Amino acid sequence: MEFRSAKTSDYDLIVSLYKEFRPDWTPQEQMPQSLDKYPSVVAVEKNKVIGFAYCYTFAPDILELANIYVSNDFRLSNIGSQLLENLEDQITQTKFKGLILTNSDLYKAEQDKPSATQFYLKNGYQEIAGTEFTKIFYKEIK
Repeated sequence: MEFRSAKTSDYDLIVSLYKEFRPDWTPQEQMPQSLDKYPSVVAVEKNKVIGFAYCYTFAPDILELANIYVSNDFRLSNIGSQLLENLEDQITQTKFKGLILTNSDLYKAEQDKPSATQFYLKNGYQEIAGTEFTKIFYKEIK
């Protein structure tokens, strides 16, 4: 398995992979440009994208994790943690000092999936705010 920086040329592969999970999802307009502009990573197995993570800017020194996803066939294989690790390594090479993200159990999806709260806590993120169904996490990146 290979982890590499995502590029604008990966856009269609990322969108089609995520639509397996949320067919109604529409990527934000700035997504293609963000793949090249901000830290982003794809997991590739046999020339197929099986996972991805990408960021947008949140503040002058903090990035927002826009999305992270691993194909259902590869869940529980530590790929999500490796995506975050690769993304965080890229962030250390930038001016950004932190990563914030929002996770909600209220998004409608084709497949059931467990809440990601434990995943983010396991990977060193702190829950900084939230409601019963939506949590906001933050991690300082050094």
